[in-house]
Amino acid sequence: MGHKEYNVTEIVDILRRWIEGDGMREIAKATGMDRNTVRKYIRIAEEKGFSFDCKGNLDEIAYLIFSEVHPEKKDWVENKRDRILLPHKETITDWLEKQKLTLTKVHIKLLSIGVDVSYIALYRFSREHLGFGSKQITVRMAETKPGEVAEVDFGRLGILYDPASGRNRVLYALVVTQVFSRYQYMYTTQSGFEEFDQ
Repeated sequence: MGHKEYNVTEIVDILRRWIEGDGMREIAKATGMDRNTVRKYIRIAEEKGFSFDCKGNLDEIAYLIFSEVHPEKKDWVENKRDRILLPHKETITDWLEKQKLTLTKVHIKLLSIGVDVSYIALYRFSREHLGFGSKQITVRMAETKPGEVAEVDFGRLGILYDPASGRNRVLYALVVTQVFSRYQYMYTTQSGFEEFDQ
């Protein structure tokens, strides 16, 4: 039996399920994929910088996985994408920069005029040809006295096995950084944001 190929959308589904705490066995059962294939895709994702707080980057990471698994198709996919989108470059630029539309809305507008491309193809085209999504310039803060200012952040660390419940659970962290000394304090919890709402 030949090896089944999976597309970018199917790989995104694996990553979403992994973020939500599904194990490899559960993902394989839900998607109909071989467990070794799921394991391979997650391993490649982690090598490409995948983490549990990168939900917005799943399409990009899925494309990188697809490109590594099928390097022979990468150039063909990119050439096809550019052939379709380059004639609309000026229109896409106008929608993004002048009309300030989101990339999702640009994708919908393109589909409505018969430009049939996937969201990830549009995303990669916009990054490579229009500089979309490039990092903003950081503004340096004024000097402060010790203990005067602290930076606070809250986010997901990843998945941790919880022996009490017998399943994987998401682990969160509250991080407080003193601006002057850069000393950091971290508090971990499995409760999520609601613990700090009180």
